[in-house]
Amino acid sequence: MLKIEFILFIICGHFTVVRLSVEKRGSHVRSSNYSPGSDTLLQVPPEPWFNDSVQTEVFAPVGGRASIECRVTNLGDTAVSWIRGRDLHILTIGSITYTQDPRFISHHTEDYKIWRLSIFPTLATDSGTYECQISTEPKRSKLFVLKTTDARSWILGGTEVLLREGGAINLTCQVEGHIRPAEYIHWFRGSDLLNQSPRGGIAINSDKGRGLSNLVIHKSLLKDSGNYTCSPSNSLPTTVQVHVLTKTDLAAFQTAAGLTGAEPRTNPTPLVLYLVLLSTLVLYSDNRS
Repeated sequence: MLKIEFILFIICGHFTVVRLSVEKRGSHVRSSNYSPGSDTLLQVPPEPWFNDSVQTEVFAPVGGRASIECRVTNLGDTAVSWIRGRDLHILTIGSITYTQDPRFISHHTEDYKIWRLSIFPTLATDSGTYECQISTEPKRSKLFVLKTTDARSWILGGTEVLLREGGAINLTCQVEGHIRPAEYIHWFRGSDLLNQSPRGGIAINSDKGRGLSNLVIHKSLLKDSGNYTCSPSNSLPTTVQVHVLTKTDLAAFQTAAGLTGAEPRTNPTPLVLYLVLLSTLVLYSDNRS
């Protein structure tokens, strides 16, 4: 650490001490003025600097969303720009986009400390370096490397699941082709996040390193039917359609094996269409009565 102090004594009808202190820690420079007899510390705005706590190597699946995060402290009245390394094309300045490619968008937090460059959907050609630049003089830059992957996920057992009301919905999601473990593996029913659902009887167990996640919903209800999506942070999401049916509906299909519990049936589309129609007629009849 380099510290330089200047003390200037000025006599002009009264005694004043002006103290200029300059401290340098890496690229962070601070200065201040202090006047005796006053509790006020007048600070010259410090220079902006990068927070090095974030990863500079980012992975994103082809077809998914890439999010590159740049953290800046003491931004002040300077601006943050994103520049693509391969052609030095300015993608964004602040929140304004300077490319005709609508896949590139810049976001920032309310305190202007975190700036994210989002690319959606990603292409294999998006791999390369991206520069987060602060408009100081001289410019300050931090480089990030984006690597696209072929990571994908799927839910074991097929694209449709039939089960009896009261049984357990049991879905297992597997991810392969990923480079790093997922930061999270989210489960959705429609747009509802099940990881934070107020509904009781939901159990989610995930092994992010191996790329496995299991969702169990005990004592299923008819209203639990819908599209269930497994959405890992490091892979494309995958969806299956779950149909929770009454015992009466299932009785007509005794020859179809595996309809208890949550064992899936492969390609049951004609059957599902019939059941959906039957359920609609039953609901309509109940409403009329």
